[in-house]
Amino acid sequence: MDNPGSSDPRLDGDSERARSEAALAAVGDETRLRILQALHRARDTNRHPDVRPVPFTELRKRVGMQDGSQFNYHLKQLVGPFVQRTEDGYVLRRAGERIVTAVLAGEYADAVVYDAEPVPTPCAICGGDVVLDYNVEPFLDYLVVRCTNCEGVVSAPGRPPGMLSLTDAMPPVGMQTRDPVETYLATFSFIGNQFRTIVDGICPHCSGRLTAEPRVCEDHDPGDGTVCERCGTIFFVWYHHRCDVCGFSAMIFLDRHFVVHPTVAAFYHDHGYDPFGPEWLRVAAETIASQTVVTEDPFELEVHLAIDDDALTVTLDGNGDVLAVA
Repeated sequence: MDNPGSSDPRLDGDSERARSEAALAAVGDETRLRILQALHRARDTNRHPDVRPVPFTELRKRVGMQDGSQFNYHLKQLVGPFVQRTEDGYVLRRAGERIVTAVLAGEYADAVVYDAEPVPTPCAICGGDVVLDYNVEPFLDYLVVRCTNCEGVVSAPGRPPGMLSLTDAMPPVGMQTRDPVETYLATFSFIGNQFRTIVDGICPHCSGRLTAEPRVCEDHDPGDGTVCERCGTIFFVWYHHRCDVCGFSAMIFLDRHFVVHPTVAAFYHDHGYDPFGPEWLRVAAETIASQTVVTEDPFELEVHLAIDDDALTVTLDGNGDVLAVA
């Protein structure tokens, strides 16, 4: 991922590195991880929020540590960013909860491998067979959807041939109870919610502010169902989103920015299209009639949608925000 830096002076340079190093040091110890896990297990899941303060003595017993002074030392390293001290005991903060769930998910990181697993949805470009790869080098932890018959929608050095999408997969633990087809279908819901968050300018990893900029292929020529030799994709415009805090980076197809608009969503629904399901790429290929950059500064893009005798024109700005629908 690219690291765009930060617009917040509190997170720049030495201060940012010092805070990151301190946070990593705080959880980089087996005893401290056991403390976080003990607080996580002690939650009252019948309440919302599920906070249950754990007194010092009870927490030490849960962790299984006899030396009270040593235990107190490790606990103090967590108080603040990961653990909150209250009058009734200690509770796990959200950052501490994320550490625990990340550790739990990591235990299953290598448990699932998909190598050319077939799925029922045909390729939107050529109608060919589509397969899934997961935990296959060099894209470990990513779900690759690819066509076995054509170039797909992205062609670049190091990319799998026929690639239709490359996305963060569901956490591996979520794949344990699903077969490849179920995982494929569930991923659209999982990733779709992330797309909505990104389009709204919110980082799905840390909730920081996302900035976006359009990437335009000046001499775009995809031909008939093939990728453009200049940009390596079938898409004229992408939006590059970057987080000002954690450095999260994502390239998002332009259609993901307007399909969430109520008028556009209703337009697709009325014509029997589901832009959020497995056939989202077919929706884009069949309904985007043209894309025109109206002005470059400020950036303004018009996208013309056409289905049968009905049409819509969507206007987007440089952030990918919908300015107008007509």
